[in-house]
Amino acid sequence: MRILHIIAQKPRETGSGVYFKNIIDQLSQKGHEQAAICGIENLESADINVDSCYPVYFSSEDIPFNVVGMSDVMPYKSKCYKDMSKNDVSLYMNAFEKKILQANKEFNPDIIICHHLYLVTSLTSHLIKDKSIYGICHGTDLRQFHSNDIMKDFIIENIKNLAGIFALHEKCKKDVISTFNINPNKIIVSGIGYNEKIFNYKNLEKNKDIQIVYTGKISYAKGLEPLFYSFNKLCEDYGNITLNLVGMGSGSEYEEIKNLYKDSKGKVEFLGKLSQEELSDLYSRSHIFVLPSYYEGLPLVIVEALASGLSVVTSDTGGVGAWLGDKINNSGKIKYVELPKMDTIDEPIRSELPNYIERLYRAMKDTVEILDFSESLKLDTNSFTWTGLTENILNNISL
Repeated sequence: MRILHIIAQKPRETGSGVYFKNIIDQLSQKGHEQAAICGIENLESADINVDSCYPVYFSSEDIPFNVVGMSDVMPYKSKCYKDMSKNDVSLYMNAFEKKILQANKEFNPDIIICHHLYLVTSLTSHLIKDKSIYGICHGTDLRQFHSNDIMKDFIIENIKNLAGIFALHEKCKKDVISTFNINPNKIIVSGIGYNEKIFNYKNLEKNKDIQIVYTGKISYAKGLEPLFYSFNKLCEDYGNITLNLVGMGSGSEYEEIKNLYKDSKGKVEFLGKLSQEELSDLYSRSHIFVLPSYYEGLPLVIVEALASGLSVVTSDTGGVGAWLGDKINNSGKIKYVELPKMDTIDEPIRSELPNYIERLYRAMKDTVEILDFSESLKLDTNSFTWTGLTENILNNISL
């Protein structure tokens, strides 16, 4: 098949970008011809494995602002959808329209796969009527839809016309149905995938000190404020703990979080962006993975951590437990922490934070207490690989 992939932001960056890249790599191995449309900064390279690439350049004459991120805080310089003027939206849509029409004419795809059920996916559905177009919901797109009033009627009308939608998990599927009033039969629960060749149990010698790892954007929406206080409480119980924070943030929020952690009672390392191989090595030498986010789609990092042998403490954002299944949930390798009541989709009610900090601390402490037992457990995560996900997608698309 000839497959055109579309994502409105940087490929290879964030969870959806990693998803975008890995699906392309898997389909390439199966011999499919592929093209891609993506949003990148002017003079940057898309660096993806496709036959034809149609980048939309931001910070350029056509679009004089940074790549617009599906999350309000991205690991690179970006613009928020909520800050776009009507003129910004017009420039954005016009630039993507040109590339969509160009790619459709020159590459002539059989199938189009669009990431995020938002502006560019809706635009693609609006422009091209003679091809099968599929959308992939990553969760953050629904958050943007509910947070902003940008072209809502246009989005709803054109998302309904997609040939099919891939949702991360059952809760995500229900959210898509309620948001767009769409036929449930059009929605396939596909999950996510991980690279088993990189993330696996390596049996490397662990650090003597307890090593806790967080991987994700350095932002308040990821729960890094309560993690700071929970980690401090844990340091009062155990003197030999290091917290490694992997990922990048941007702007004043990034600096505020780094300054907050300067007052930590334990050792904290901001490691920045790591390669997949570097991250795998860190996981293999660590003990606990923590993800205290207020909102997630289906975090790939949890599966990568479990596959690497880590015990996991994560906020219960809904959908993850059902997707992982009873065998993993009952293994003792993962603990879910009840979220605080939320003021907005990714901002907690401040008065709820002390109890959330305590629950997060208790979950981490309980995990430390059983490390000797849990480290001997090896989980079967083979059903969550990119190979399996790609097969699922191929089995559910048609010309």
